[in-house]
Amino acid sequence: MSHNYTYGKRELDLNKVQAYIEAFQTPEDRKFALSILGTTRYVPWSEFVDKLNASCDAFCKNIGNTPFYVYLPTDKFGSEIVFTVLLWQKIRSLNFQGFIDLTTKLQHGDHVFVADDAIYTGIHITSIIDNLTFENPNTTINFHVVVPYVSRNGEQQILAPLSPNQNPVINMYPQVYTVNLSLSEQDESMTRFNVKSPNAVSLYFDHKVGNNFASFPSIYMLGVVPNKTEFGCLIGYPPDTQIKHRMYQQYFQHLLPPPSLN
Repeated sequence: MSHNYTYGKRELDLNKVQAYIEAFQTPEDRKFALSILGTTRYVPWSEFVDKLNASCDAFCKNIGNTPFYVYLPTDKFGSEIVFTVLLWQKIRSLNFQGFIDLTTKLQHGDHVFVADDAIYTGIHITSIIDNLTFENPNTTINFHVVVPYVSRNGEQQILAPLSPNQNPVINMYPQVYTVNLSLSEQDESMTRFNVKSPNAVSLYFDHKVGNNFASFPSIYMLGVVPNKTEFGCLIGYPPDTQIKHRMYQQYFQHLLPPPSLN
């Protein structure tokens, strides 16, 4: 896929950041914003693809010739589809058995591959594992979470036991552990900056800034100054959110019926 000319150029604009910080009216909000901006990791597309491939290579080594399925959502054009596209040549060269969704009935010991770009709070991947596990009671499923950027809190969320009767095997292939700020839910700045989780991660990509549960779009994309105004996007160029549509059109239309592109 040809790269957008802005790839690799989405660092925080330091001039905008400086002016943004100077615009705050309270030291508490200024401190909160600085704690986010001072730990922020920007991941260019080329770095992300390298790390995603490294995660997949670790999966390939682990799975060997064992049969496995690939989970994809059927109700939307989710990120799992985009990153499965990127890894498709590697996946199809293995003992790939087909695609599944959350309603699929599986056999005891089956293996399931799930790809994504990052684990923030861990809630999204956990919901996939929980739904497939409860859809297949008294069946041990082996999950392979091929995600290169992983927070420690998110990893703990995913690996936490479900119940004595639900015991999936979870294999993870992280390449980079991201910073968890472990914010206090009592911190009023969380409300003023519209941060929905104390486990949000100060991370963004060429292709995406996570939502208010995962990251800090109110700071990166809007430059929110509480009780004052929106300062504007602090990133050099807005993320290329149309990448998933282009990838679907170029690579995957022959494999899946068109989902909702939202």
